[in-house]
Amino acid sequence: MTVRTWDDARRVTREVLETDRPIVVVGGGVLGLILAEGIRQRGRHVALLEREPRLWAPVLDEVASDLIRRGLTQAGIEVLLGEEIVEVHGQSGRVAGVRTSGGQRMDAAFVVIAIGVRPDIGFLDGSGVRTDRGILIDHEFRTNVPEVFAAGDAAQAYDPISGQFRVVTNWNNAVEQGKLAGGIMAGSSDVYRGVIVSNSETFSGVRVTVLGLTLPTSEGTIIMTGRDQARGIYRKLVLRQDKLIGALLVGNTSGEGMMRKQIVEGKSTSGTELKSRFLTGLVIEEFPRG
Repeated sequence: MTVRTWDDARRVTREVLETDRPIVVVGGGVLGLILAEGIRQRGRHVALLEREPRLWAPVLDEVASDLIRRGLTQAGIEVLLGEEIVEVHGQSGRVAGVRTSGGQRMDAAFVVIAIGVRPDIGFLDGSGVRTDRGILIDHEFRTNVPEVFAAGDAAQAYDPISGQFRVVTNWNNAVEQGKLAGGIMAGSSDVYRGVIVSNSETFSGVRVTVLGLTLPTSEGTIIMTGRDQARGIYRKLVLRQDKLIGALLVGNTSGEGMMRKQIVEGKSTSGTELKSRFLTGLVIEEFPRG
């Protein structure tokens, strides 16, 4: 079964409560992690499969993924990375088990698929409104059709850090865009600086914040990390041309508001200043790229 609507979520809840057999969740992104934790909290054995080598692979590096994986494992969730389902076994019209790409055979009452969020924009087909993955908007939330605006999970806005148009599906982004779009439609001169990845979640007691670009691949960036292994704390900052463009915080997310503001405003800074503000008391490493 897939989870895309409230009805889907209610159906999963009913199925979980009606079985005492193991449940398999496919997808190690935010939705999959939340589902696996919720199922485990209801006393069921749950296995989480992610075909990438890391959890929440588009934004987490190996260190952050490993810290979250440890938290999930301690909560009783079986995590299999680099594996996916290659075969589903049935009995009497229902799922009985699965076989993974790693050769494991697992008993399963059912399988939940949670592998991404896609805006439901099919209703705009033939309307003339330009769409891509979402509804394409400019810096005033305008579409290409006069007097038609869009904001929130369905909107695809410019990301000044990556230089691409991006859909960001979380509550904070939807609230911010909704307020600004409403103001602009009412005549406000507020400026929208663009969308950045911005998400804060807690998985099995492990707090995680993702801001901006956390997995840089281009030259000219500097990565600074701070760790406290005993307390499960990991903080990663990404700089480019003396500007903070990304942050990944695990275990201690203090200062996330200041970091987000600094990323959005694009103010110049220095590695020394960022270390003293956000990495104090941690074991610090620095990795220039290019």
